[in-house]
Amino acid sequence: LWGHGWPEDGARLEDRAVIVERGRCQLGLKALNIQRTGAKLMVVVSREGEPIEPFGATSKTTAKIQLPAIMVNHAAGRELQRLAEEDPEASILLMPV
Repeated sequence: LWGHGWPEDGARLEDRAVIVERGRCQLGLKALNIQRTGAKLMVVVSREGEPIEPFGATSKTTAKIQLPAIMVNHAAGRELQRLAEEDPEASILLMPV
């Protein structure tokens, strides 16, 4: 999990979903950093014990973001992380409900 700053190996994120923790860094900045790596999706994990919240970004930042993003609760995020560590080539399929 990362999102504040730049990943150590951005090339490995191309065409992938990236799981990031909700932290102090603005989500818009995280999205731009991830978008620059060529990733296809940002999955934001909420803080433990906190509800899922709307994303926030300035209008200037928002205009630059093309990356789809979702937020999941802490437990779901940890499960996604566990599955990704177990099988780094696993896929995420998003289905409307």
